[in-house]
Order: sequence, then C-alpha cells, then structure tokens
Amino acid sequence: MAGGGGSTKNLFSPTEEQHLVQQIAGLKAPTEQHKVRLDVIDPKCGTHVLHSLIRHADILSPQVKEVLSDLGVNFSRRMAGFSRPSGLDQSYDSGIFRFHFTLEGRDSVSPDDNDKDGVPDYINMIAEAFNRAAENHITQTGFTHPPTDSWYADNGESDAYDIYVFELGPSLFGYTQMEYEADNGSGNNEFSAAEEINAATSYIAMRNNYQNFPLNEQESVQVTAAHELFHAIQFGYDGWEAIWMLEASAVWIEDEVFDDINDNYQYLKDWLDEPHIALNQDSAPHWYGSWIFFRYLSEHIGGPSTVRKIFEQSLTHNSLEEDFSIRTIDEALFSVGSSFSDALNRMVIANQLLTSDDAAGIYAYEEGDAYRQYGITPRLERSVAVMENDFIIEFYGPELMHNAAHYIELITGGGPLEVTFIPGGEAVSFQASGIVHESDGTITVQPVEFNAILSMPARGQSIVMAVVTDTTENADYSYSIKLNPEVPLPSAITLYQNFPNPFNMETTFRFFLPVWEKVSLSVFDMSGRRVRTVPLTEVRHGFNDATFEADNLASGIYVLRLKGEVECIARKITLIK
Repeated sequence: MAGGGGSTKNLFSPTEEQHLVQQIAGLKAPTEQHKVRLDVIDPKCGTHVLHSLIRHADILSPQVKEVLSDLGVNFSRRMAGFSRPSGLDQSYDSGIFRFHFTLEGRDSVSPDDNDKDGVPDYINMIAEAFNRAAENHITQTGFTHPPTDSWYADNGESDAYDIYVFELGPSLFGYTQMEYEADNGSGNNEFSAAEEINAATSYIAMRNNYQNFPLNEQESVQVTAAHELFHAIQFGYDGWEAIWMLEASAVWIEDEVFDDINDNYQYLKDWLDEPHIALNQDSAPHWYGSWIFFRYLSEHIGGPSTVRKIFEQSLTHNSLEEDFSIRTIDEALFSVGSSFSDALNRMVIANQLLTSDDAAGIYAYEEGDAYRQYGITPRLERSVAVMENDFIIEFYGPELMHNAAHYIELITGGGPLEVTFIPGGEAVSFQASGIVHESDGTITVQPVEFNAILSMPARGQSIVMAVVTDTTENADYSYSIKLNPEVPLPSAITLYQNFPNPFNMETTFRFFLPVWEKVSLSVFDMSGRRVRTVPLTEVRHGFNDATFEADNLASGIYVLRLKGEVECIARKITLIK
C-alpha cells in the first residue's frame, strides 16, 4: 500500500487526473494555487477529495504527481496526502482535542479574547462545537473514539485528537485527512472491543475564519465540527467505506447535533429534484442529499443507534477490496427487523408526503412540514389525468437507476382504480405503491404487486404512484402501468392479503367495508390460540388499513381473522424473523 493504500479497478484517464488536481488545489489557500486553473466547484468538505487521492495515488502519472507534490501532497507516506500544517505555534487542549493555531501571518485567527481566559474567542467557539459534537457522537450515540496517533512522532505532541486551524481554499468548510493504518499499521482501533483491519488515524483541518459564508460564523463552525469529527470516527471503523455513505451520514449527524441550523436542507432540495438517481450514486453533491436516508432510519428504524450498527457491521467486510455499503446496511437493518429494500421503499414514500402529521405514522418526518416550507418537493416523472377508459403509462429509458424512484401523479375523477404494474424485464424487481393524502389528512399507502385496486380520493384530488427500483446496477428499469377506472367495489366485507407477506416484524392489513359496521381484527397461531388483537383506531366504510408489529411473536404461520357483525373472514400470514 505504499504511496496509495486503496485498490482501484480502472486507471484514471487524463481528464480524471486533471479533475483530481483541480480539486486538491481547491483545498489550498488561494496563494498556493499556482500552476493550476480552477474551473470546478469548490467542495464543502474536502475529505472525499483526499480519500480519492489515497485510493488512486499508485496509478497517477509522474507528471500529475509532480504537480500535486508542488501543492503539498506527500507521496512518501503509506497514505498519500497533506502533511500536518506547520507554523501553527500555539495550542489549546479541550476535552479529547488539541487545537493548533497561530496569531501571526495569513493563517492567524482573530486575537479577540473577550472573556480574558488567554484563549482567542474563535478557538473557544471551535472547541465548544467539537466538544458538543463528541458528546453526541461518542457519549450519547456510542460511536467509537477515533484511533490514537500516540505511536508516531508527528502527532501534535500529545495523545489528544488534533485539529489544525489555518487558511483553507475558498468555500471549503474543512477536511479530515487520513494518515496511517491505526495501531502501528495493524488497522485496529484500540478504543473498540472489536478487531478492525482498516481503521485509520487522521487529523482535522478547520478554517481560521468563516467570514462571507452562507451561514454565520458560529453556525459554519458547528456544522463543520459535527461533520468532520464524524469522518474521523468513520475512519476508526473502516477508512475505505464508500464515500457516498461517509458523506451522507456525516451530513445526517450535523442535523443530530445542531438541529436548528438546517444547512442540509439545500442538498435535499436538489436531491429530490432527481429521485431517479441512485441513493448511492458516487458523485457530489448528490451524496450530501442522501442524508435523508439516514434521517429516515434514525426516526423510524431503531433510532440513531441503527446508524452506529451500520458502521459496526462494516467491520465484517473489507471495503478496501469492494464496495459493500448496501450489503452492510441491509445486514445491519436485518438485526432491527428491517432490510435495505424495506427502508428504501418507506423513505421514498415518506419523501413524497414530506409531512410532520402524526397521521402519516412511519411515513412522517419530524421536520417534514419545514422541508416543504423551504421549497422542497419531489419531482413528478409524469402527471396523468385518469379518464374513463383503460390507460397505459410506459417508461423506457436508462435514466432510472438502481436504488432510485419515480413519482407518477394520477389525477382522478374519484372511485376505485385497478392498477396493474408490469416490469419491463425479469432481471430486475420493483416496489410500487399508491399513496393517497386526502384533504381531511387521511393517508393511505397500498403496495401494487402486479395488480391492485386502489381506493381513489375525491374528485379533483390525486394519488401518487411511487415506483422504487432494486439494487442491480446498470440494469434496464423499464416498466408499464395499466390503469382501469371502471372497477366495481366489493359488495361484501373483504379481507385482503397482508403486505408485505412474508414479513419481518411489521406488516399492513387491509380490509374493505361496503357499509360501516363494527369489526375486530385478530391474529391466531395454528393451534387456534389468539396471540394478538390488532388495534383499529378508526374504521370507516370503504378501504381500511391497520399496521401490525409482531415484536414478541416467533417466526411461523399465523391466521389473521376479520370478524364483522355478520361475517368472519380469515387469511394465513407468514412471519419470518
């Protein structure tokens, strides 16, 4: 791994090399950008640029290495990157951190010291932000402390985690520089009970001022501290984890620590304008917007600890060799009764609703209403008026990617609608759902598994079809949707098959009442013993849905029974844990 440290499948093209040079130059203060013309957008976080440099250092051309060396890149280390900044002649220790800074020259911080404690107010502000972030990341959520650098000479002269404050490139908030495989090159993080193989030491670079940034200076410091400290923590698990996951979760955790700043909204706005692009697309700024996936997990699937479990699960794979991010997420979610496909589908539905209404249940966000007030709305792939005759919607094209979605609005004349979803080929699979958000606040979500009858809202309102793809990359995700509005409603009480089925922990029961009557919904084991009564908060004539959580039941086949005033209907359901 000398000079590089990462494997790569393809050699860099000259264009890609030049792009990397431009990005590296963008991390440096303007006076150091000689010999390089910048025509790319400066990144918010420079960590992914340095990560790419390390991965590809071994295959860069000699000419590009010479230019990068001139920009301060050290290729003699096991992990290519910037050496630690020099000339920062003062330090301040706070919590688990040591902050390096100067009051002289271009890297100087403001000397203002209003509290007369001998430490510049600016450094105190940075220290407070990092200590607050560490309290959230490590103490509260239980992430592992970044590995120590105490075993090598250039370690900031202490065992503390080092943060260097100096002048950075325009628009750059900060970066985290990986340095060495942890614990004398073994790759093990001595702060955890597990045995890591790709843990890496690091240091963080912060600006010496955040003047003229979109956020005020304190807010800029706070979100950067939360973001970059999480990168240092991530590297303490697996320094080679996929960049999209590192960046998306780092933006997510900004929102966990500093909830009122909402700098992350800007990325969600652009992200939901292109829902057809893969969640794990390896490109900036798309991966910043993918923070909404981790927001969904932390609100509805196990809390923030679920994100921690993902990074703990990453230790079972060697990301130096291959991108295991989706598989890792799937394995971690299985331990909390979910899966990647389940979480992705739920998030896609929640992203269409974007509501804080408690009635939305698992499809609500705490800040959903605030997202919409900010101007965030999901882009509709098509909007179709449902006429009296059969109608077919067809999509053929390469734009719809894996782990992505389409939203299709159906403007209705009211009444039931038969929907048939037809995948374009057998090599891929979809999840399709009909989402109805009626004017009275009622929300219903019904999966469309090849064929379903949807209860349409009142005339003039609409239903939105959410079409979600699977994890197969570079596949043909063509599909068609057949709509038949001339469907008679059932004339008798009807119990539909639960969805999903089989299910893991949670499923939805749907039944239809031609007229209102008193009903009960119960689950029995195969011996006929009632094991659960399903609560029905509100029953109305027409379609009704009830969510069932099987948290204390063993895997197996059960019987779902709907008992009305006259009729009793049963269906078998399958629980797999």
